[in-house]
Amino acid sequence: MQARPTSLKWRITPPVFAVPALAALALSACSGPNSLQQARAGIDQFHERLDVGQYDAILADADPGLTSGSSPAKIAAFLSDEHARLGKVMGTTRHNWRVNYDPTGTFTLLNMTTRFERGTGNEEFTFRAAGDQLKLSGYQLIIKDGPGK
Repeated sequence: MQARPTSLKWRITPPVFAVPALAALALSACSGPNSLQQARAGIDQFHERLDVGQYDAILADADPGLTSGSSPAKIAAFLSDEHARLGKVMGTTRHNWRVNYDPTGTFTLLNMTTRFERGTGNEEFTFRAAGDQLKLSGYQLIIKDGPGK
């Protein structure tokens, strides 16, 4: 007769999908609210510079992705034209935000409804993580009402 083992050793291995899921959860827990605060500060700075015509400063602090589809001169002209048409920023409200992780980086996107002197628009800001900073990498303005609408 053989002796029976007095204890059993179990080897517990997590499912393959658990490690990436836990890593994503850890990343989102660390950078979500913090990136939201940084992005909101970036939007405030963008609007301040827009209102005083500092388009070159906006572009100088931006991620290279902002100018990858167009020249800095064309982007500055777009900002200048829209500012001339709509006027100064009177207030802005966030209505959506998210953080996306992909192989090219970490992106924080905010959708804002913005009141200008002469109209209202929906703005979409995309910020790319660059070290401990967020850099503007995308901007879109959809005018809801105002001159030229």
